[in-house]
Amino acid sequence: MTKRAKGFFAALIILTVLLIGLQVVTTPAAASEIDYRPLGEELRDYLVLQKGLYGLYILDIKSDEKLGINELEEFHAASTFKVPMAMYVYRQVAGGKLAPKQMVSLSSSHMEGGTGFLQFSTPGTRKNVDELVRYGIVYSDNVATNMLLDLVGKKAVKDYMILLGGDVVNYEKNVTCPKDMAIYMQEAVRFAGENSWGEKLLSHLRHTVYTDRIPNPLPDVPIANKIGNWPPTGTYNDVAYVEHSERPYIISVFSRNTAGYNEAVRVIREISRRVYAYQSSPALKVGLTLDDKDLVLAEQPFIVRGVTLVPLRALADAVPEISLGWAESTDAITIRSNLNGVKKQVMLNREDEVEIIKGRSYLPVRDLCRLLNLGLVWNPEELCINISTSGSVDNWSLLN
Repeated sequence: MTKRAKGFFAALIILTVLLIGLQVVTTPAAASEIDYRPLGEELRDYLVLQKGLYGLYILDIKSDEKLGINELEEFHAASTFKVPMAMYVYRQVAGGKLAPKQMVSLSSSHMEGGTGFLQFSTPGTRKNVDELVRYGIVYSDNVATNMLLDLVGKKAVKDYMILLGGDVVNYEKNVTCPKDMAIYMQEAVRFAGENSWGEKLLSHLRHTVYTDRIPNPLPDVPIANKIGNWPPTGTYNDVAYVEHSERPYIISVFSRNTAGYNEAVRVIREISRRVYAYQSSPALKVGLTLDDKDLVLAEQPFIVRGVTLVPLRALADAVPEISLGWAESTDAITIRSNLNGVKKQVMLNREDEVEIIKGRSYLPVRDLCRLLNLGLVWNPEELCINISTSGSVDNWSLLN
C-alpha cells in the first residue's frame, strides 16, 4: 500500500510542476548552472555494462540541478532507512516532544543480528534516545533502530518520509528509491543548518564506520553517508552528502540483482569517482543569442572541456530560418539555413563532430557557425554566445 495523497496536495503539486514547466525553456539568464547531460550519458553507458540494476540520483546543492537514472525505481532500502528514522527522532527531540536522555529498555523483541553491537547485550539493558540514534547511524546498529522504532512508531517515521516528499514509501515493506533517499539526505543537511540536533545527526553521518562505497575513492573532504545491504536481493546501497569544495552535492546509489558485494561496491565506487571528477570540472549551461536577441531553446547549449555544444533540434525549433533533415539510410543530418536571406545547406555524418546525448544531436557551435557562414562572439563573464548573421566567419575561432 504505497501512499500518496489527497486531491488538494496532488493539485498543488501539479500546479507547481506547471509553473516550473513555464521556466524550463532556457535563456542566457539561466547560464552558469551545472549541466548534467554529459555525465548522465557517461553513467548510462557505464551502467548498461554492469550486472544487475542500478539507480542513482545526484543533486547539486548550489544550483539545485539534478540527475537521475532509474531514480524512481523501487529498491530495498536496507539500512539507509535509518537516515529518515534518525532524523525523525531528532526532530522530535528538537521540538521538545522527546527527551534525549529518555531511557529505553532492551527487550528480546528488539534483538536482531547483522550490524551493531547491542545484539550482544542482555534484555533489560537501558540506553537513552541520544545514544540509540548514534548507534543506529555510526554503527548501523539494528537493535538500536528497533528500540527507537518501538518508541516512536514505524508508522510515524513512514508518515514523516511522505511529508518530506517520498514517493516510494510502503508501510509493510522497507523500500525506497534513489530520489527519495537523496531528498531525505538533503533534508538532513537543511536540518543541520537550522538546529544543533540536526548538526549532531550530520556529525554522526560523517563519522559512520562504513565508508567502503561512495567515500572510498574520494579525496579527504567531509562526507556524510549511510550504507545499506540486503544480500538476498543482491542489494548494496549508499547515500551521501559530499562537501566538495566548489560544488557540494548529494548522491544516492541503489542496486539489486548484482553479482555480489565486491562487484557492487566496485561499481558504486566508480560512480562516485566519476561524479566527484565531474563536479570538479563540470559542463555549464551557456546562453545563446542571435543578432543580440535572446534565443529561447527547449534545451540549453552547454560548454564542456572548452567546447560549446548546441542542441540542433532545439535550435531549429527556435529559429524558423533553420530546418533539419535526417536520412535514415545514411544516418546523415542535413541542416538548411535561410538566415538573412542567404540560403545554405550542409550535411553532417556521424563521424563529424556530432555528439549524441539521450538520442539528441549536438554540434559544437564553432562548427555550426563555420558551416553556415555565421559569426559569433563569446562572452566568458556571462557564459553567453551571440551568433551573428552578418559577422565574419572567422569570428568562430574566438571560442578557443
